[in-house]
Amino acid sequence: MLVESVGTSLAVGKLRGGSFSNIKDASLEKWYFFILGFMVEFAAVYMASREVSFFRDNILIVHFLSYLLLFIGIYFNRRTLSFRIVFIGVFLNFLVIMANGGQMPVSGDAMADIGLMDNMIAIRDGKIITHTLMNGNTALKYLGDIFVLAKPYPRPKIFSIGDVFMALGIYMYIQETMIKTLFDKTLKAAIKYKAKSIAVSGGVSANSGLRERFYRLREKGFNIYFPDTEYSTDNAAMIGLTGYLKYKYSESKEYFKLESLAQKANPRLDYSDF
Repeated sequence: MLVESVGTSLAVGKLRGGSFSNIKDASLEKWYFFILGFMVEFAAVYMASREVSFFRDNILIVHFLSYLLLFIGIYFNRRTLSFRIVFIGVFLNFLVIMANGGQMPVSGDAMADIGLMDNMIAIRDGKIITHTLMNGNTALKYLGDIFVLAKPYPRPKIFSIGDVFMALGIYMYIQETMIKTLFDKTLKAAIKYKAKSIAVSGGVSANSGLRERFYRLREKGFNIYFPDTEYSTDNAAMIGLTGYLKYKYSESKEYFKLESLAQKANPRLDYSDF
């Protein structure tokens, strides 16, 4: 679910006018706690596959430590709505795992329905130490891996309600990040230079989330200006359209022959007649 959430969010964020480059400027507090949390579980799975019985016998402690690190990371980012939603998912998964001896219970019937027989056998034989098949003694079954993403989806999988909340939170965080950096930097610049008016144009101005954030600044006394959505297209598309119109209505098509562009290129052409 996490891979799908990240991929979908990146695609949607781009379609909404966000920028991939903003992600590198994301303000994720104490990010290393998330890395450590995943590393603890990964190390345990790897060592168990190498027949190191300690991790198999103490999977409850391993998962407790792994989730503790995740909770710490979430705590430092708790002011962000998306991380509060991630917390719900992490807590629900933690609850059902702790209630079942440190392993996530999985519906064997659901796995069989979507053709994950090899995975089901591996869990049954103890080769996958992080999960266990549901049985009559399973606690909090409704929080376990009982939901399926079946074919024609290319990667059928089974997931929990906690996974859904985590995926939703991550989706929201990436969406916020792809538009937040532009907003934050613009607001800082406006405050620094005591600007009273802010105008946003270009493809990014079509982003509905970005518009909403800027419009809220009107309550703080700023004058906010956006072009109509139909005029908030990509700069390259607008330049291409201008070139097309210039070509269409030019008296001399010779000017636009490809071999002459290098010599005739002029960024100061007068487009006022369009």
